[in-house]
Amino acid sequence: MADPARGIRQITVGMGGKSRHGFVSVSPNSERRDNSTIGIAELTLRQGAYDWKLVRAPTGTAADSGSG
Repeated sequence: MADPARGIRQITVGMGGKSRHGFVSVSPNSERRDNSTIGIAELTLRQGAYDWKLVRAPTGTAADSGSG
């Protein structure tokens, strides 16, 4: 759903790999940044809505979650 005040939500995930890097810059309207968690992003898509969860490896616990 369009949000004229905040725009389109974009979820960018890169939670794996050999090493972690700092953030060079922070984009306007950035809601969350985390460069310490290794895991996956779990997305559940529904008609007109979605849920998301960042899941830590290897524990499977949620690092963060939300919906829209």
